[in-house]
Amino acid sequence: MRFLSYVLVSITTLCLYNLWQKMKYERFSMRLTAKKLIIMGLLIIGLGTFFDFDANRAERMLDDGDEQLGEYYGSMRSKYIKFMGFDYDHVKFDEIGKDLKADPAPKEKSVEQKKVELKEDIKDDAPREVKELVPEEEEIEENVKQDAAELAAVAESMNKEPQAAGDRANHADLMISAKNQPDIPKDDPRLPKFIVVGVMKCGTGATQHFLHNHPDLQQAKQETYFFNNDHKYLELGYDWYLNLYRFPTHDGQMNYEKTPTYYKSVRAQPRIKAMNETVKLVNIVCDNVRRTLSRFLHLQHGVGIEKFKEDKLDGFGHTLDEFNRNLKITLKKFGDFLEDVKQNEGHGTMEGLVNALLVRFKRRMRPFGIHATKDPIELILSDGFYAVFHQRWMEVFPKEQMLVLDGSKYLTEPWIPLKAIQQYIGVQEYITKDNFMVNPGGLPCFIEPGKSKEQVDCLGSGKGRTLDKRFHKEVTLGLHKLFQPFDDYFAKKVLGRPSFGWDFGLDSL
Repeated sequence: MRFLSYVLVSITTLCLYNLWQKMKYERFSMRLTAKKLIIMGLLIIGLGTFFDFDANRAERMLDDGDEQLGEYYGSMRSKYIKFMGFDYDHVKFDEIGKDLKADPAPKEKSVEQKKVELKEDIKDDAPREVKELVPEEEEIEENVKQDAAELAAVAESMNKEPQAAGDRANHADLMISAKNQPDIPKDDPRLPKFIVVGVMKCGTGATQHFLHNHPDLQQAKQETYFFNNDHKYLELGYDWYLNLYRFPTHDGQMNYEKTPTYYKSVRAQPRIKAMNETVKLVNIVCDNVRRTLSRFLHLQHGVGIEKFKEDKLDGFGHTLDEFNRNLKITLKKFGDFLEDVKQNEGHGTMEGLVNALLVRFKRRMRPFGIHATKDPIELILSDGFYAVFHQRWMEVFPKEQMLVLDGSKYLTEPWIPLKAIQQYIGVQEYITKDNFMVNPGGLPCFIEPGKSKEQVDCLGSGKGRTLDKRFHKEVTLGLHKLFQPFDDYFAKKVLGRPSFGWDFGLDSL
């Protein structure tokens, strides 16, 4: 009867999974009814059909040995895994680049030629606001170490007590502890009640832009980069941080901040928890293919208007065509690297790969460390491994304290994530679908009740860069092959929700 046991295990698993999904998302009652029995019966029949269940064949197999039974059950299990969308372990990352044909290497170009081609590439783009680039956490740690070493040398030469400089030198090596943190004024009403922790280019700016209209919310004066910056956190301290907030003007009003690089910080989590153990966190994720394009266009426009130095595009290319060409090369090498990590550090499974990458992330190893990773495109791609970064947050906070939202909705249905945020943090639902219209540029705008359409609050000029831009076909497909296993693992295994269904660029193929 081994075969029947295998069948019953598969059927029971599927039924329980579906019941769990119903209870989680639809408050489904567990009370057994005739309707549920009929549905379950139809489900079993459908399952048997899908898995090629044949009663006569099953009867013949009852006398077969374990090897034949195992082979047949293995086939059923593979179909079940594929059907449920859990087919992570069968992904071969080293096959991502096999269909990508490398373009011929371009001729060496002068700085002036590159400037002319860059200007030509962006000449038809609408004017965009370009935000300053913020140093990475790793770079700040190194600067603190270097400054500390210089202070220690000066203190020693002047025969002064070098202990303070020595303490500062260790700052970059210390994870926050009870003995290594600034004084925290926990009763100060200016402290934020919730924090938007990421992700860059996924709608954090749109979130802050529209929440600014809510009467019960006050945002910090700027992106603070406080908890992931050793200089600000350990030296400037909470006096500096709290000066970025105003005191609440009425009961129920709460402060919040948005810093889009917290999500990929190694040390921000325990520092935030030290401030407030019950703080609510919001992480806004999005289609990684769109995010990758948006990151490049941000750099390109910054260099184009001479706000960034030209070397910011080193390794990327100064035009979108060159970025496409370089992405083909990176995708092949990166895919080979990920498959190697999966097999040798992750025991050949997707879960093992995510755990191995978490270790690498904490140790500043490739593909996360800015010095350990030679290809800058890899750094942008690995910024989209949401499951890895989320694991770090879950080491410090319970899952109930982090709301994960799909930021792709901000360009089409911004009221959906905004409604979820308002419900999550516990304020009145002031911002609704009725407050939005679309401007001629295709971006959503907020309209306060009772005001005319001329008095609208639209997303800034820095938004919507990807509305009319796309990667080349083969690059689009390659990027989706890279990110989909990570995105599906994050959605289904980590968050326990349906797949995000991101398909940026696929509609135009």
